[in-house]
Amino acid sequence: MANPLGERIFRVKKPTLLTASRMVVRVVIVLVIVSPLSALAFSSVIRDDRGKEVCFEKPPERIVCLVPSLTELLFAMGAGNRVAGVTFHDLYPSGATLRPVVGGFFSPSTEKIRSLSPDLLIVADLHHDRIPGWEKICPVVQWNIGSINRAYELTAVLGRLCGCEAQALEVTEASRKDMERIAKIVGRVHMEKRKRVLRLMGRDSLMTPGDDSFQNELIRAAGGIPPKTGKNGAIVSMEPEEFTAFNPQMMYGCGEDRSAESGLLSRPIFKNVDAVKNRAIRFYPCDLTCRASSRMGHFVGSLAADLYPDLFRNSDPNNLRPDLAEEKKLDVGLPSIRKASVRQSAIFDFIHKSLVIECARPQEVMSTLEGFREGVRVLGNHYFPPQTWSMGHDEGLEGLKKRAFSALNLHSETTAFLFTGADMDHLAVKEKSFQFLKVVALVTAGVRGNALRTSKDRGEHVEPGTINIILLTNRRLSRGAMARALVTATEAKTAALQDLDIRSSFSPIDYTATGTGTDNVLVAGGEGKPVENTGGHSKMGELIGTAVYEAVKEAVFMQNGIAEERPVYHRMMERNMSLQSLLHKSSCDCAMDKDDLVAELEHLLLVPRYASFIEGAMALSDAHGNRLVRDLSFFKTMALAMASDIAGKPVTDIPDICAGQGLPVVMEMAFNALIKGTMERLSP
Repeated sequence: MANPLGERIFRVKKPTLLTASRMVVRVVIVLVIVSPLSALAFSSVIRDDRGKEVCFEKPPERIVCLVPSLTELLFAMGAGNRVAGVTFHDLYPSGATLRPVVGGFFSPSTEKIRSLSPDLLIVADLHHDRIPGWEKICPVVQWNIGSINRAYELTAVLGRLCGCEAQALEVTEASRKDMERIAKIVGRVHMEKRKRVLRLMGRDSLMTPGDDSFQNELIRAAGGIPPKTGKNGAIVSMEPEEFTAFNPQMMYGCGEDRSAESGLLSRPIFKNVDAVKNRAIRFYPCDLTCRASSRMGHFVGSLAADLYPDLFRNSDPNNLRPDLAEEKKLDVGLPSIRKASVRQSAIFDFIHKSLVIECARPQEVMSTLEGFREGVRVLGNHYFPPQTWSMGHDEGLEGLKKRAFSALNLHSETTAFLFTGADMDHLAVKEKSFQFLKVVALVTAGVRGNALRTSKDRGEHVEPGTINIILLTNRRLSRGAMARALVTATEAKTAALQDLDIRSSFSPIDYTATGTGTDNVLVAGGEGKPVENTGGHSKMGELIGTAVYEAVKEAVFMQNGIAEERPVYHRMMERNMSLQSLLHKSSCDCAMDKDDLVAELEHLLLVPRYASFIEGAMALSDAHGNRLVRDLSFFKTMALAMASDIAGKPVTDIPDICAGQGLPVVMEMAFNALIKGTMERLSP
């Protein structure tokens, strides 16, 4: 139906008179049993950024969301089960990575959206001209998050729409509380002493957010001073003279901006600014820097701690005391363990989380971090949140241990801990048993940032990222068995990384990772009947291997959202392969706009057989790089067949469109085939 302004309003069809009496009876029953807030009593009118109203008489069950920040909010408030489709830019939270992909943020596929039968489509303003006839598919709302307060407003709107207002309020209150706490801390810094901060954007030219961007609002919330360019917008250009006049004392970007550090900022004109001279350049995950969403407080805290570390070093636990009461108990079901739980503590004015395992009696342990130890009463794994990484790096491992043990009231002489930057909320616990044998593996894993391939990559620490493994058994392991368990667990960890195709952070195009370079394993000696062998041929070794393998895969998914069934786009991004970059740097001579061609290729890879072609090329490329496959003539034939299939007519030759871009030969052939086939299909 239409309102007086001629705008479309979507309504659920009302019940007919023939069913009215039955409905009355059912409504009475439901109201008594459930509550007055049942779906039958639901009604919500949404006004979007276009000023249009959309009326819902029940919460939407199948939402396709093209705005990653709003997808994150839906999951944060517990409405992730309503999300039926996302873009391939949705890498956080982990649950979003398993949802069907409808294409990229800039060029989603109308056909794919329609196939998901959504009852709500959430878009941004730039999608207006990119989805023809979108309102013929389902109700549509258009929202942009342009400020911190707008994020809070839309959180409330989504909460009301999805029937989870209380959870939405909790998300907002948590963010507000974080922001208020950081504001109180950085409020001690006088305005004349606040640091100048630039959000670095762009690869070949200097870009930064406009004056009205929420990103500059986040900088101010962290106690920084952003530049004033006199320009508004999500991203604006900045002249070198403006940059040097502003003279930033700190610069930051997201992971994808890292190339600017070695390229753009290496130019002589930039070398004399304070941030470059003092190497005050930071890189944060893109889903933190580029979104006003559920974790704004998390990012503001990280930035503030990097700007003013001395303000956070001497923290007062009372600032966080109400949040420290939570203790999550774990049941490991072993007689040698008296209690296991995840506990919280306050260090550097931020909440830390620790896995604390209290032994029934003192034990021997074998740890790759500390070697062999006796008389250990407490085992554990301590999570230092990202906001504290810079301060922790300055203090070193011994300083971190001292702070953690003091906060948890533990004694270093009887405590054996591992330390990680992976959230303890993402702890994976796997138990494996056979007859009278039992193994429990407790694993945290982060593989973005410094995953590497041992024997190929150099030993340069890039970013925190660690796989920590704690092994408990119901037997007493000899010292030899504990040492051998370290090998078995390491083999299982590497097998999990290989099967997930985790790429080396140093050379992602060429190599899978074998670990992160900072991984550790801790094996408890245990109690009970003695075991001398934990190698792969032993039953105990088999249980250790299986438990660790499954726990590593689960922990990697929870922490980084990486699973076997992830979209081909994600695997391309993990290899630093971008269709946009490939085409804009290619020798492609085509009549159509290159951005339009990128969109066509993205839609093409939504088709399973074409996605599988690229996935197969990835596997072949690794094998060819390891010289396990040498003759590629069969793949050339396959590439020609694929190009012909895409074109809908015979293709007899494929030019080297992607030459000179550092791709392995197999991947170059594969992308050349996709591009050639698409160009032929679209040619007159």
